Amino acid sequence: MSRKQTAVVVVSKNWIDTSVRYLINEGRESRSTGETHIVYADLEGTSDPHGLWLRNVKTTRIKASGEEVVMARFMIPWAFIVALGVIDHAQLELGFAGGVQLEPSADLTDQSTHTVEE
Repeated sequence: MSRKQTAVVVVSKNWIDTSVRYLINEGRESRSTGETHIVYADLEGTSDPHGLWLRNVKTTRIKASGEEVVMARFMIPWAFIVALGVIDHAQLELGFAGGVQLEPSADLTDQSTHTVEE
C-alpha cells in the first residue's frame, strides 16, 4: 500500500486564472490577493520532468453519468510552481507550528489553511 501524501503547492495565480479555472474552479478566478495561489491535493508523483502529478482532483466541467463529480489525475507544469511542500501522513502529525493547521482536500482550489484558535 502506498503512503498518503498531501502536496501543498504555491502556483502562479495567472496560471489558475487563465489556464485551468474552468476545469477545476467552476470558472471562478482565484480568490488570492497576491500573485500566487495555494493548491492542496493528494500527491501522485514528482519525478516527471514536465511537472508535478496530483490525484483525486475534483473536476468542475467533466461529469460522469448521473452528474457525478469526476476525480482526475492532474499535472501542474514545473514552470508555474513557485514552491512545494509535502505532508507525509504516515510520519508526521498533521499541522504546522505557529497556530496554523492544514485540512487537506482533494479540491485543488480549496483555500483551507486557517488560524487555529488557542
